[in-house]
This record gives sequence, C-alpha cells and structure tokens, in this order.
Amino acid sequence: IWYSFEVLAYQLKLRRSLNVVAPEVVPILKNLKQRYTLVFFSNSFHPWMYAGLRAQGLDKVFDHIVISSEVHMRKPNPK
Repeated sequence: IWYSFEVLAYQLKLRRSLNVVAPEVVPILKNLKQRYTLVFFSNSFHPWMYAGLRAQGLDKVFDHIVISSEVHMRKPNPK
C-alpha cells in the first residue's frame, strides 16, 4: 500500500524522485550482486525505503534489507 502511495505522489509530481540510492551507483550494485551478498541498511522510515528500492529495481538486488524502524535499532549499533 505504501509503495502505491509513494508512486502516486511521484506521478503527481509531489515527489521529485523515488531514488534511495544515487542512480550512478545502481549499475555498480548490480555488478557486485554477481559476486557478493548485498545487504541494505537504512535508518529511514521503511515505507519510503521499500518504495524507493522497488522504483529503482533494487528490491531484488539486495539479499537482505534491514531498516531501523523495523528492527527497533538505529545504526551504528554493535548488535
């Protein structure tokens, strides 16, 4: 649901971008994915992060997604 609202806001030009990763980094991540396990860590609010990852096609690139509001910890945290 949140993803749909974010995309709608983007389409209505209420948001400038859904990018959560600099666009020039996306090809690098996709290349790294071929050899490494990738984990996305974020302190941002999760609905926006998921919408942005999906919009950039990165939701399938990262093997794990860790968002602070879901795990109730902010980075850096030794755990």
